[in-house]
Amino acid sequence: MFKKYSGSFCLVLALTLSGCVSTKLATDETKATAPLANLTNTYWKLVQLDGTNVVMAPEQKYERHFTLHSNDGRITGFSGCNRFFGQFNKKAITVGSGNLQFSALGATQMACPDEKLNEQSVLNVFANTTAYKITAESLALFNQDGVELASFTAVYF
Repeated sequence: MFKKYSGSFCLVLALTLSGCVSTKLATDETKATAPLANLTNTYWKLVQLDGTNVVMAPEQKYERHFTLHSNDGRITGFSGCNRFFGQFNKKAITVGSGNLQFSALGATQMACPDEKLNEQSVLNVFANTTAYKITAESLALFNQDGVELASFTAVYF
């Protein structure tokens, strides 16, 4: 009797296992082909600065972030206490990675409590950026020597 059902059992087992393999492959393919976030018109939240993770201070009202506006080449953002603004070279923008430069940024002049992260260090990222790279929902900004200055994550509302 065992021989009678052993062939059926092996067939069911083989089909079950092959189904598991297909599911794993499909999952890996989905990860590999995940769409890239857009550099422009995306809210980019600062998550790492000079290799240090960035967290909001308890008294901080907003997270540090920026947005590049594709229609007029403007950058707007928040550096921890003050809002900042300026221009970027929108003609050089490509999908995924490429060159990126900002004009001198202006900022509001609010009086702010001392914070762990100096606002000027955030603004210096934009002054020193020459390139970027997007990986899925993450953005890294680099200086002319290829050193990563900061990393951001895309936030959707």
